Amino acid sequence: MQAWNSGILVVPGEPAEPLAPGVRWLDALAAARRPTLLAIPVGPHAAGQGAAYAALLLQAGVPLAGLVLMGPGATAPRFADRLPWLGAVNSSCLDAEALDQLRELLLVRLAALRH
Repeated sequence: MQAWNSGILVVPGEPAEPLAPGVRWLDALAAARRPTLLAIPVGPHAAGQGAAYAALLLQAGVPLAGLVLMGPGATAPRFADRLPWLGAVNSSCLDAEALDQLRELLLVRLAALRH
């Protein structure tokens, strides 16, 4: 797990993975009730992965702020799936620059939800 000084928590791996015996990241995210941004890796199955993880989070009661396509060569997704795709981060790791980009996409989304 990685925390960023602005309150962004980066969960490694998949949200359905165990956090502790009998507890998944999904359970912790649902209990926290914090808007969650899903980073979906670039690839041929990105649209399907995004839809599956979005459904999993929503079913668990996790507030979904949006999805971001992430990885080398990532461009703004144009999927016709009606999911809240916010954009893309062209990075293969969560360095400071990638976290800044994720933060900006999330802030834009949260501002839009408030209006």
